[in-house]
Amino acid sequence: MTVKVSVIIPTYSSPPELDDVVAALDAQSMPASEFEVIFVDDGSPDGTYARLQDIAAQRTNVVVRRIENSGWPSRPRNVGIDLAQGEYVFFVDHDDYVFPEALERMYHFAATNKLDVVHPKEVVQGWSTPGWVTWRQQRPVLAELDQTALHCITPHNLYRLGFLNEARIRFPEDRPRLEDFNFNAQAWVRTHAIGIFAEYPCYRWILYEDNSHKKGYDFEEYWKAFRGSLDPILDELPHGEKRNHLLVRWYRSRMLERLNGQFQGHGEKYQNRLLKKFATLLPCFPPELDFYLSAADRARSSLLRHGTREQLHTLSTLDHGMRLQGTAFEAHWARGKLNVSLSTRIVDRDGQPLQVQTRDGRVSRVVPEELRGDTPADVWDLTDHVQKAFGEIAVRHRPSNVDWILPTESDVDVVPLEDGGHTIEVRMTGAVDPETAAMGQPLEAGVWELFHRVTELGYTATHRISMLGQSAVTNHISDRTVTAYPTKKGFLALDISVPAPAAGPSPRDVAQSQPVVDIFSAARELASRRLPTGVKRRMKRVGAQIKRKVK
Repeated sequence: MTVKVSVIIPTYSSPPELDDVVAALDAQSMPASEFEVIFVDDGSPDGTYARLQDIAAQRTNVVVRRIENSGWPSRPRNVGIDLAQGEYVFFVDHDDYVFPEALERMYHFAATNKLDVVHPKEVVQGWSTPGWVTWRQQRPVLAELDQTALHCITPHNLYRLGFLNEARIRFPEDRPRLEDFNFNAQAWVRTHAIGIFAEYPCYRWILYEDNSHKKGYDFEEYWKAFRGSLDPILDELPHGEKRNHLLVRWYRSRMLERLNGQFQGHGEKYQNRLLKKFATLLPCFPPELDFYLSAADRARSSLLRHGTREQLHTLSTLDHGMRLQGTAFEAHWARGKLNVSLSTRIVDRDGQPLQVQTRDGRVSRVVPEELRGDTPADVWDLTDHVQKAFGEIAVRHRPSNVDWILPTESDVDVVPLEDGGHTIEVRMTGAVDPETAAMGQPLEAGVWELFHRVTELGYTATHRISMLGQSAVTNHISDRTVTAYPTKKGFLALDISVPAPAAGPSPRDVAQSQPVVDIFSAARELASRRLPTGVKRRMKRVGAQIKRKVK
């Protein structure tokens, strides 16, 4: 039978979580005869290679190779590509997780739409906020690349093997940093057959404090690799939208992000060194790219091009700690949906709203006089950004970190403050339908946290929604009990419980009551914490045994 997918996994001194990866692949809905798993060990000095040999001895679809240590996943992945027999290859890290139907669904999506590259829905464990921008919607074939599609740049994608070989795409082995940037740059430049698979979570990227392939940050090595990853874009693409969007992605995420609130935390010596390096890179990023940037990044870019280190330091100090502060002023059930209405503002680390002023129909940010200097007058103008901005609400599953964007309506306004100034306020309303919120499918049982974000302005990330001073509201939907409630820290959460008992209070009575903390809710709360994988597995087994006995 033809191999549909080759799963390539580089290993080096693999942790216990390697067993979880193997178990996840054993549990795939795609038959084992239709996919292969290629482990390439990067010269581990411990017993990893022996572990891999034991794994292969018990499975007919596992291939194991051992190479001389290279110090980075690039070389093992390239060896895996050369060994692959599948129509597509899928890169997996040795301590992450693949969802049960991932291979089958990704392959069907890719083959049906004749794609060279598929960006499957990926969730991240280890970050405090969800990363749901890329997967707002299913996009079988991208009409053109944009910042939404380019938001995720990890190598955990599905690539057609014939395309990689025909286009001679491999990971850089001489520049070990940013190998995912370089590899994806080659792929994005050399094909238009790219799709976004959003309707099912495929991959969980788990971030650990320690990683066996992690290296210290070497300044010169890092920025040399960054410049090298630009070569496919600059050398192969003509001037136009595709080239611009790719350059903006590199510029925004690797240069401008270092000028946000974190810049002020570095000493003057490092700041000068960074700006000197950026001066050599700026010719790769012409001024017309600023059109694609958010308001915050456009200001940073302008100061990088025309301002001083002192001005950048001042702006970074102002932006340090900027966040969204959103409070739900209504959460009620109607026709099986939880309707959540909230208002949010951009506030600084002291909780003070972002100050703006209005004049002649224009909206601009209020900044200290030393920031204005000789910079262009429109640097602080937010008018166009305010007009294009919108709010979004999403739910994230606490046990699995899977997130889904909700249907959201929003309005962005400039509102007066008590001190006579003005600020930007975003009011949004989202509807949580537990039966369809997972892109048409029901939400899993468990606790779901609610987040919100505002696009275009750029001064904020994604944050929880407060539900201060409100009571829990409960509803019965199908055979499940769904409760919206404030957590101990006052954030809005949704608890979807096991099937409700046949006898008990009516839905009307339950809706009036506070949520009852039972053993299962407590277990879910404990399981959501960052515990060793082995402990979590034992907790799940014990919990399943308790449920069987209770039933």
